[in-house]
Amino acid sequence: MNLLPTKADFSQTSISPIKDLMAGLTVAIVALPLALAFGIGSGLGAQSGITTAIIAGALAAVFGGSRLEENQAESKITTGQ
Repeated sequence: MNLLPTKADFSQTSISPIKDLMAGLTVAIVALPLALAFGIGSGLGAQSGITTAIIAGALAAVFGGSRLEENQAESKITTGQ
């Protein structure tokens, strides 16, 4: 059982740095205010919200997932999952 993605997992992905950059910027624009809001709303401060968003994003990137899976901690809090 592999916990990390293998080369075969990336065989169907296209290499498009411009699209990847635009997708990353779009996610950052949406996720930053949301992370700040959840940090402040929890009473732990804005820094805690940003730190949690960074750690959750890094873990999701390392351990992979599917194209249909949403890996942000904020969305799970919002939807009650």
